[in-house]
Parts: sequence; structure tokens; C-alpha cells
Amino acid sequence: MRLDSAEPSIPSQISLSEEQEAVLSDTTVQMSHCFTLAELEDTTERFQKKIGFGGYGPVYYGITKDGVEVAVKVLSSDSHQGKREFLNEVCAE
Repeated sequence: MRLDSAEPSIPSQISLSEEQEAVLSDTTVQMSHCFTLAELEDTTERFQKKIGFGGYGPVYYGITKDGVEVAVKVLSSDSHQGKREFLNEVCAE
């Protein structure tokens, strides 16, 4: 496994279709926490430790302020899969 320190290109805003907006407005999704880019940068120490790479893009290791270990998936612009599939995976119960 290779760890890269290159900063990923993270879109500041993702435009969503009506279907994706509907998924995000679901009660279950509303109850989950949405992280800001600043929180993700703090949690991953600015995306320093890459722990994998999947069909969506790189996955980074992080620890939240309350000590929870997390894997942060970043949707790559050259992803083999689309935004809908990415949202389905990260919004799954």
C-alpha cells in the first residue's frame, strides 16, 4: 500500500439531481452528521494517510475530535462510478 501526501482535488460544491436531493432529504440521512470540509481536513490531518483506493477514488484514515476512527471516501473526478452510486454508498444504513 502506498501512502501519498499529495492533497486531493476536492470539489467545494457538488451539484445534485432532484433524485439525489430526495435521497438526502430522507429522515435517516437527516439524522446523520454531515461534515464540513474543514472538519474533514482536521479529522484526516489534511488527507495525509491514504489507506486505500476504490471505484470512487481515494480513502483516507482519520480520527474525529471525539476519538472515533473513520475512513473518509473522496469522490474522484475520474471515478469509474457516478455521483449517484457514491451517494447511495455513503448514505446507506
